[in-house]
Amino acid sequence: GVVIKYRMRPIKAFKAFASIGANPDCGLEEKLASYDFSKTIEAIEECHKKGYILGVVTHDKTNSASRFMKWIDPNGRISFIASGDGEFEKKPHPEAAHKFMDLFGLAANELCIVGDSITDMIFASNAKAGRKVALLSGSGDEKRLKKLSDVLYKDITEFLSDPVLFG
Repeated sequence: GVVIKYRMRPIKAFKAFASIGANPDCGLEEKLASYDFSKTIEAIEECHKKGYILGVVTHDKTNSASRFMKWIDPNGRISFIASGDGEFEKKPHPEAAHKFMDLFGLAANELCIVGDSITDMIFASNAKAGRKVALLSGSGDEKRLKKLSDVLYKDITEFLSDPVLFG
């Protein structure tokens, strides 16, 4: 199984979307429609083709996370979403990862967590994930992300060349 936590550019738009997720009249839906999420959609589809079970763990609220999922997962490949106001402890607490593993009968060594922040990598470590993949598309703290992850990629496109997951 793979838990993907991935914040795409433009980060400002996503943060604005998350903060006003309950306001459908803000015009942000139209703004998001103008962004190219094709690389993220491609990554989700490639993971699905490989038979990976996908989940998202985010600090964002349920309403905004659910609305955003339609942009990055138009084909409904993501089977698990844990949001910041949901039933689980927030990251880096591993509760959401443990629930994901329980739901899908996975062991920790079968879990790959992909993230773009220090918190994501600590979350992966706390969950004892078998593979921790860091992306520089978020915090950009290359030195710390490299130290906390098994592998570090510039972006989601490089992630698709991971020899362990896609080789």
